[in-house]
Amino acid sequence: MRPFSDQDLEDYILERLSESDSLALKSALAQNPDLQQRLREIQVNIDQAEHLGALKMKKKLEGIGEKFHQKRAEAARPRRMWWIAGAAAAAVLLFLTAQFFFLSSPSTQDLFAQHYQSYPLPFNQRSNEAADKKLIDAGSYYRKGDFQQAIPLLQELVTADSEDSRLYLALGISHLEAQEAPQAIEALAPLIARSDTLYLAQAHWYTALAHLQLADVFSCKKELQWLATQAEGFKKIEAVQLLKELE
Repeated sequence: MRPFSDQDLEDYILERLSESDSLALKSALAQNPDLQQRLREIQVNIDQAEHLGALKMKKKLEGIGEKFHQKRAEAARPRRMWWIAGAAAAAVLLFLTAQFFFLSSPSTQDLFAQHYQSYPLPFNQRSNEAADKKLIDAGSYYRKGDFQQAIPLLQELVTADSEDSRLYLALGISHLEAQEAPQAIEALAPLIARSDTLYLAQAHWYTALAHLQLADVFSCKKELQWLATQAEGFKKIEAVQLLKELE
């Protein structure tokens, strides 16, 4: 597997990588926590640059607005073709306003923070006494928000009982909370593959958010589109809203 540069990571965030390179980078991210950290740092830098650009654009708009009003105040002194200059100034102002709103649009990390919420899950006891102890402990850690402690227990429980869909969902959400989006996607994939699980819609939603955390807008939209096409159910309305925000 080839090494990925900061430029590759930036191109991935901005959707400039080829499909094959994007898939290769996704695979690398799933196995490399250092690469995940570099991706998050570059996302932060991009967000900061966009914010700075928005501030500069705002100052430009304010300056142009002042000049425009000054010209209107001077209208008492007739000038030939003044309406052309005014129309041109208005056109420039409209263009810069559009640019300002574009630069001010929320980043993928902002959208993740706005839409992410953990999901309450039942951790009922089962017949296996040893498994019950792990289940109780995992449920306790999950409810307290101690996801780093919950993850290894949930992983053991999933390995022991591959039919319990709530364990996959709890594991995926715990990885998301721990800023481990690739592992979250991997944990939720079996639920999506089954297609008849009780937590299918939840699996699609949290997989979409995991892709959003990775700034993979294309894959995020695919999961949201599945939710948006359902007749009714979990997060349908919010999925439609998030799709609009990602346009």
